[in-house]
Amino acid sequence: MPADICEALAQRLKLGRERIVPVLELLDAGLSPVFIAYYRKEATRGTDEATIGRIEQARRDLAADESLRRKARAIAEQAGALTDRLAATIAEADDPDTFEDLVRRFQPRRRTAGVVAGLRGLGPLADYASAGAADGPDLAEKAAEFVGPDHEVRSPDEAMTGAAHILAERVAGDGRLRGMVRRFAWEKGTLRSHQAGPRAKQAAEFRSYFKFAEALGRIPPHRILAINRGERNKVLKVAINVPLEALMDHVLGITMPSGHRFAAFLKTVLADALQRLVLPTVERHIRRRLTDRAERHAIEVFVANLRSLLMARPVRGRRVLAVQPGYRTGCKMAMLDPDGALLGETIIYPLEPQKKWDEGKTTILQAIRQHQIETVAIGNGTGCREVEALLSELIAEQSLDIRYAIVSEAGAAAYADSAPAKEEFGRLDAAIRAAISIGRRLQDPLAELVKIDPRAIGVGLYQHDVNQQRLQRALDETISSCVAAVGADANTASPAMLRRIPGLGPNHVAALVARRAETPITSRDELKTLPGWDETTFLLAAGFLGVSGPNPLDATRIHPEWYADTERLLVHLGYSLDDLPGGERARALRQALPTLSIEPLAEELEIPLARLLDIVGALQQPGYDPRRGHHGPIFRRAMRRIEDLQPGMWVKGTIRNVVDFGAFVDIGLKEEGLIHISQFSRRYVRNPMKFLHVGDVVDVQIVSIETGKHRIALTLIGDKPPGRRAARAPPSKAPAGAPGRSHRAAPAAGPAAETRRRGRPAAARASDGEPPRAAATEGRAPRRGDRQTGSGRRQGPGARPADRSGRPRSDRPPRDRRDRRPRTGPPRVIVSEAKDVPDEREPDAMGRPKIRWAHYDSDPIEDEWEVETVEDEPADTEAAEGEAGDDEAAEGEAGDQQDQP
Repeated sequence: MPADICEALAQRLKLGRERIVPVLELLDAGLSPVFIAYYRKEATRGTDEATIGRIEQARRDLAADESLRRKARAIAEQAGALTDRLAATIAEADDPDTFEDLVRRFQPRRRTAGVVAGLRGLGPLADYASAGAADGPDLAEKAAEFVGPDHEVRSPDEAMTGAAHILAERVAGDGRLRGMVRRFAWEKGTLRSHQAGPRAKQAAEFRSYFKFAEALGRIPPHRILAINRGERNKVLKVAINVPLEALMDHVLGITMPSGHRFAAFLKTVLADALQRLVLPTVERHIRRRLTDRAERHAIEVFVANLRSLLMARPVRGRRVLAVQPGYRTGCKMAMLDPDGALLGETIIYPLEPQKKWDEGKTTILQAIRQHQIETVAIGNGTGCREVEALLSELIAEQSLDIRYAIVSEAGAAAYADSAPAKEEFGRLDAAIRAAISIGRRLQDPLAELVKIDPRAIGVGLYQHDVNQQRLQRALDETISSCVAAVGADANTASPAMLRRIPGLGPNHVAALVARRAETPITSRDELKTLPGWDETTFLLAAGFLGVSGPNPLDATRIHPEWYADTERLLVHLGYSLDDLPGGERARALRQALPTLSIEPLAEELEIPLARLLDIVGALQQPGYDPRRGHHGPIFRRAMRRIEDLQPGMWVKGTIRNVVDFGAFVDIGLKEEGLIHISQFSRRYVRNPMKFLHVGDVVDVQIVSIETGKHRIALTLIGDKPPGRRAARAPPSKAPAGAPGRSHRAAPAAGPAAETRRRGRPAAARASDGEPPRAAATEGRAPRRGDRQTGSGRRQGPGARPADRSGRPRSDRPPRDRRDRRPRTGPPRVIVSEAKDVPDEREPDAMGRPKIRWAHYDSDPIEDEWEVETVEDEPADTEAAEGEAGDDEAAEGEAGDQQDQP
């Protein structure tokens, strides 16, 4: 691996060279980032998938820069202007605009005014004006010497104009000046938009941009994309304004020395060069950069929302009645068994224009009783609330033990018309196939949504306005990452799911599907015999494909190349593979694993520490599913009506979309409520994606209801009534290459927290006349572990230290360790990246990295959230008693029982 590339990547990514080199070597060997993150941790020092992706992208960027560098050198050589100084400048440049500035003056130019003036022989006059010699005639007198038929110049003014054009193009070709202008424009420029014409008034969605201006450094990405769309639709005219006088004062020093003899003339030349030649290209550059930045941000929003949607908690072990609402064509119903197989289908017409309301209820009741339905999934399309009212009425009349959930049907029509859907349900109508998709989304969102083009799901921000190729690549990588985190069963997974497994292409999947159609696959070794499966394919895919067979390790996330190490570990502990399937021996093994001293055991067995941690985690929880820690759907028994809501009420809702300015929440009404970003927290929230994700279940307070405008304003920061829990901090994006983890918010200071710590609420003590209690450190000398607060007083050892910015966290009480849940999930190795950590060591003689700590997926993560938690009691998934009894968070009890080892 060339040292210069590694050093450049290390500087660009702020990573150690010892972490970049092995990643590049593994990528060059044809291994995918997902596989490297999961099964090559000992080589990469625990580098996660996201970092590996950054390294891969940075290398592509460096290759693009190198191509531009070679092109710039070639242009300079062809012009005979490649000096040692220019070559060094080109070698040090790392920005496409810098390359362009360096060689702009050497590139062939079209017939410009400056070129024409040069052909007329006015170059010496331009040189004379630029030099500004103290002796010699005045500029007008000098220009008179160039008047005549030989120069095709009719007057001195025309000669001076030609010289000005030549000088203006020289100024515009100065790379240093263009760089200064760009930096000044970024600092002082504003983006302005106005109405393009009288007909533009019809575009109401762009009305807020008819008289718009905002500093370039402050304009958010979603406004850039909105303005670009308005300009593309010929509704807006957009320009970047830069204060010209201030700009001229800023760059005047590099265009002419002070006290220049022809300063007035050169100032007009500079103003002309800036306005006519430099600023238009700089404006295009800035618009291009703003758009690129906005598109990248929009893709990040789409990816974050898609990941949350795919990793939603499945509802397993339940028979589902799926309904796709419709008016004229009726409401399509599909009954599914716990595995998603179709039990029956029909159509009812309870809505306009047929209005067969009672017949619809009768048909639903018959389907529920005939197929023993436990849950109903209602698509959120047209007629959704009417069907919800019908079902609520039926549940109340018949006292049914049935719950329903509203499921997004975005993309269901696209799936219904797809080839896989027609192949599986070719005899059924497309609308019935869409209803089946809705029901399966409730049962297993990941398995169903992988069949659909992610762009059809509609959880993005201006997704049609971004680079579609870049968007598709990012979405494909996200889906593959989610599938790898969950895994797939080689015998039951759909072809769409299998195609997302690392290393598998269409031919590999076709061979696997054909083989399992003949006879079930009973071991991972059988995968090697499939047509087209070579050693590399098996290496990349085997760890992510589970197989139920004689070898219990085939059903775990342990890679076949780790089987020998796993068996040595079991023998060392006094067990064998026969003890893994179940029984007392299996339970005893799982109880013994958490008590192991991992590092000494790794040295004794000569197994890399990172690998041993993964093996222990997989043995401890062979059926672990990272989606169990995510939110599921909200189940209800009765419909909520807007007349029942009032400002100040607390309701439960599901996040449907997260954008830059807030989050849209489904609270059980036809209209979705909006939580503006200012209502996320009492603290400043810079990035909504760090606070809420699509699919999160939250408790929100109603701020206002505008029935006429169909607007409902919500907030997360109101004072919660007793028994109501606040929205917890969202699960972090699992570092790719490891199972997901979840953040658990610390209990906030409040009556409940005070009761847990001191027995009686502070408010109750004050009402009884009891004086406030002294701080834990009052009346004693400071001890080690105390910290200095902003007011100069010290608090006890339990208080949290200040965060990295130096701000005290006196408002954040210590975590109550008694509330911590049992550790679950495979342990994941965290390797130190900081160079200033005192205990950071180089790998030892065996190549084992220095491990600073390891954590489980259920461990609370101390992170610098830009939020303020208002939670008074541990997060719960059931609605509190005394609240509206129609809301219930999905628990997936049957799924939990299946997942438990």
